[in-house]
Amino acid sequence: MTTLKQNALATGAVLLALASPAMAQEAEVWTYWASGAEANALTALIGVYDEQYPGAPIGTRVITGNTAEMRRALQTAFLGGQPPAVYQSGMAQELKSFADAGRIAPLDDVVSDVPGFADIADGVRRVVSVDGHLYGVPLNLHVVSNVFYNKAIFDELGLEVPTTAEEFDAVADKIEAAGYQAMGNAGGPGWTLYTFYSFLYNALGQDGYYAFGSGEIPFTDARVKAALASWTDAYADHFMDDWTGYTWSDTGAKFAEGEVAMYQMGDWLSAYLADAGWTEGEQYGFFPAPGMDGGVVMQMDLMALTSGVEGKAAEIGKDFMRAAASPEGQAAFNTVKGSVAANPLASSAGYSAYGQAAFEEIQAASPRGAVVPNMKNLLPVRLGDEFGTLVSAYAADPSPEAAEEMLETLEDMRVEVKEAGEFVTW
Repeated sequence: MTTLKQNALATGAVLLALASPAMAQEAEVWTYWASGAEANALTALIGVYDEQYPGAPIGTRVITGNTAEMRRALQTAFLGGQPPAVYQSGMAQELKSFADAGRIAPLDDVVSDVPGFADIADGVRRVVSVDGHLYGVPLNLHVVSNVFYNKAIFDELGLEVPTTAEEFDAVADKIEAAGYQAMGNAGGPGWTLYTFYSFLYNALGQDGYYAFGSGEIPFTDARVKAALASWTDAYADHFMDDWTGYTWSDTGAKFAEGEVAMYQMGDWLSAYLADAGWTEGEQYGFFPAPGMDGGVVMQMDLMALTSGVEGKAAEIGKDFMRAAASPEGQAAFNTVKGSVAANPLASSAGYSAYGQAAFEEIQAASPRGAVVPNMKNLLPVRLGDEFGTLVSAYAADPSPEAAEEMLETLEDMRVEVKEAGEFVTW
């Protein structure tokens, strides 16, 4: 396994390293998980792979950054003729571009015999498949549609957990009247957009949510306008002071210090709170964001198998994908990362109190097809990026005029992107 120093050098010199396509290839997993629980979770997964397929080691290489940097490194690697056997990918549109170019291999036959994998949630399968074929193995599910709340503040003020946007607005008013910040948020386009999905889901319904992500519903649709207005009243008008200057973990600290009463964030916040000595059900609780009606919005990490690797490395890549899809591999990975396994047969015994609750939430939503993906990943990349950027800017200074202007701008882009054929019917 390469060291971090070697990884950094390798990332900067990828063109030179890949100049000779005839060279024998070592089987590698490329990842952007460089440290912490994420890197440790991948190590745990590789440990399961080593047990299931002894004598066929697979290395790792860290590509510093995120999906954008990974995409660039892969493009260079493919041109040089030496891509990794397996790499960490985003879902939906992140998979589609490489699948369309023939750069990644379909996995239908590779994981067909893995116990439990055929029963992954429909909403998960939709966004790891392209044109009806499986192209990604989801490692985990992160729920991003739950609101964490400070139990001491709620008890002090005699508040009940809100179930509708109107109730949420009323609770937030009472919290602010008592001198607390009602709702946490973090700067950057992704975090604010997460908080809008439940309102969009409630307004459009499950089928409409996918239709919107497929470019079939305009941004200027009356239902989208109503969702934005409801979100503005319940959420944006109650975001904490100066939130645009905070990272998600900075806001997590304010929540743990008792300055902020509610915070909608992915379930990685539970791991942060555990480090702060907080336990779900004691210092904090959680409830579904208004409008989810038993549904769950999820974010996930996944692995893809490249089609440019031959010989022993190719077989190792396939075996690693089988281990990653297996109940044992998923249990090992998610116990360390603090997330929920995509394979329903994976043991939940190692989950935290919050993790167990999130697991049960996903299990309850799955039979109804109500586990839906992060909308940004359904949209073509440039439209998804612009959606997040404009919603974040709007939330910093909301007004009816700003809402109208934002939706019209996004609608113009939707039409342009649709004419360019960039949407996918999910």
